[in-house]
Amino acid sequence: MKYFSIVFIFCISVCASNAQQLKDTLFYEDGSKYIGGYVNGKATGYGVMIWAEGTIYEGQWVENKMSGQGKIKWPSGDQYTGGWLDSKLSGEGTYIWPDGQIFKGTYKEDLKCGKGIMKWPNGDVYDGEWKNDLMHGQGTYSWHTGDVYTGQWANNMQNGKGTLTYADGSVYTGKWKDNLFIK
Repeated sequence: MKYFSIVFIFCISVCASNAQQLKDTLFYEDGSKYIGGYVNGKATGYGVMIWAEGTIYEGQWVENKMSGQGKIKWPSGDQYTGGWLDSKLSGEGTYIWPDGQIFKGTYKEDLKCGKGIMKWPNGDVYDGEWKNDLMHGQGTYSWHTGDVYTGQWANNMQNGKGTLTYADGSVYTGKWKDNLFIK
């Protein structure tokens, strides 16, 4: 009988702990609310956070930090769906601005970094490499006018070897410095 009591008490303890991870609702003094997994006093697992100012995050948490996959929407209308690490955009994701601008690619510590495609509302598109939130490395920028530059970029500017093809068919291939054709 002792064995059954110990197992039964252990099972109740474990089952209660798992149920807690699924259903906790926490209310904060500022009016924010968290619904979801909660382990050892910290948001962990899957959950939804609704901040008082209107930001809403739904996704994975690790010890009170957005980590894993999730989506967020800010009161400004900005939205992001993708990877998180330590409450920063990290990994593959898609960011959409209210004006229709869209970035789909890789983030590291909240900054575009690696491969990605940016589309602007006017029809311009950049498909290439990013570093510290800037077009940097190899990439192709297509303007809504029909002009296309393919080549090297540094700090958001055409820098290095590249080819600019204008909509009228004229082509400039060579070296570029701060968006200017050198030779």
